[in-house]
Amino acid sequence: MSKNKLASSNISININKLAQTVVKELKKDNYIFNVLDIYERPPKGKKLDGNETLRFKRKMCGRFAAIVNKENKNIKKENKNQIEIDDEKVEWTKAVLKWGGIRGNNEKTILNYATQPAESLCRLSEGVASWSKVLAFQRPDKYFIYDYRIAFVLNYILISHNEKIGQYFFIPPSQRINSNSDSKYAYCNLIARLLGKINDGVNLEVFELNLQESYRLYLDLIEQIVEVINDETDNCFHLEGGDKQKVEMALFMKFNEYGEKVKTWRLTGN
Repeated sequence: MSKNKLASSNISININKLAQTVVKELKKDNYIFNVLDIYERPPKGKKLDGNETLRFKRKMCGRFAAIVNKENKNIKKENKNQIEIDDEKVEWTKAVLKWGGIRGNNEKTILNYATQPAESLCRLSEGVASWSKVLAFQRPDKYFIYDYRIAFVLNYILISHNEKIGQYFFIPPSQRINSNSDSKYAYCNLIARLLGKINDGVNLEVFELNLQESYRLYLDLIEQIVEVINDETDNCFHLEGGDKQKVEMALFMKFNEYGEKVKTWRLTGN
C-alpha cells in the first residue's frame, strides 16, 4: 500500500489505520457493494439513485471538459471570448450546485467557484460543501464531496474505534443543525464525545483540523480506502477512476445510521 503525503506534518491521524477501519465498516452486510441501490441524493428536490447520480456526474464532467477544451483552443488562437467561456462555466457550476441543493451562494462566489483552478479552491477557508461538489463533478476520479454528513461519519468512525484521539476532521456548518432539533442533538453529542466529555473521557487536548488539512486528508483517505478494498476483493469489484465516488456515496449514506446512534450516546454511553 502506498504512503500518501499528508496535508500537514502535524497531523497525527493514522491514515492507513483509519482506511482499514472504514473499509471494515463499509463492507458490513456488503454495504459498499450495494451502495448504488441504497444511495439517494440530493436531500431536497428530485432525488437520484446511485446509478443516476454517477451518470449525471460523468455527463457533467464531459461538459466541463468540453468547455475547458474550447478555452484552451481560444487561448492558442488568442481569441477574446473568455467572458463567454466564463459564462458557460458559471452556468455549469450553477447546475452542479442546484443538484446539491445549494442556493445560498452569490454571483461573485459562484464565478469564483467556476473559474478558479482546483488548487485555489482547495485553499479556501470556507464553503467546502459547495466547492468540493464543483471539484467532484469536474474530476470525479480525483476529488470528492466533503460536507457535514461526510465529516460527521468520519469523526464517528474515528472515535468509535480509538480509545484516544488528538485530532478530528473539520465539520462544515450545516442548516440541519439549526433547523432540526435531532440533528443539533446528534451534533452536540458528537462534539462532546470528541472532546472527552462523555464516558468520563480524559482526553481534553483534542482539536479540530482546519478545513484545508481535513479536505486533503479526506482525499488521501479515499485513495487509501480504495486500495484496501481492491487488495481485499477480487476483480469483480475494483474501484477505479470515477468509481471511487462510490466510497464517498457510501460515507454519505452512513450518516443516517450513525446519526441515530450518536443521539443515544448520553443515554447508554455506547
